[in-house]
Amino acid sequence: MSETFTDAPVCRRGGATHWPAMTRWSLPYLSRLFQEEQLLLTTDLAASAPVRKMAFPEYCSYVARSGVAGQRGHSFYATYFQPLASEKLAGDWQLPGYENLFLDLPSEVVTQYLRRFGWLLLSPRDGKASRHTDLFATYAWLAVIWGRKHILVWSPQDADSAPLMECWLEAGDLLYIPPLYPHQIVNVEPTLSVTLNGIRRHQVPQLRAAAVADYAGWRRHWQLAGQQSLVDSHFGIAAETELH
Repeated sequence: MSETFTDAPVCRRGGATHWPAMTRWSLPYLSRLFQEEQLLLTTDLAASAPVRKMAFPEYCSYVARSGVAGQRGHSFYATYFQPLASEKLAGDWQLPGYENLFLDLPSEVVTQYLRRFGWLLLSPRDGKASRHTDLFATYAWLAVIWGRKHILVWSPQDADSAPLMECWLEAGDLLYIPPLYPHQIVNVEPTLSVTLNGIRRHQVPQLRAAAVADYAGWRRHWQLAGQQSLVDSHFGIAAETELH
């Protein structure tokens, strides 16, 4: 069943507790699944370029150590880790039912969408994403598998004032963040979460304007061989770019 939302952030306590990932995705389990993966690490998921590289099993050990008392220092956050389309994770997580026009694209493009707009976020204690808005005016949902996150969300109409929402996300919780809502996240414990960006029908004009404003970035982000014109046509972006 599709979820119905006003354009405001919404926290669903326990919204992901039924996922098999909740009991399956331990650090040893993921380490075995992705033992050949090389991760790029950053000190700020939203603002910093990757600063080092680490093998996935080594990073899992690093995340585990960060939860031990006295183990402090730089908190390197894994970035560009996007395995949601992988068969290794099939059936372990679920789309939460929000309207998402990306899912109306042909199946091979939906697979590319999951690879480019979805992340498995593994972080040590104190890993952070500083205040930011999400790419191309998309909304985001975020589900915590284990750990704990502190999240602040601001209204785009009142972004210089106090946060509109402050919440602590626990294991199994799911948060919806509307397009253009600034937010910041700090993982107060070693944390694993799933996040995916999407677009609702009435938000397409926002997506179109953002894609036209950064059309080169839009094209690079998709990296689609022979599918770019199809995606542009789906959202009416091709006609807009012809005018610029």
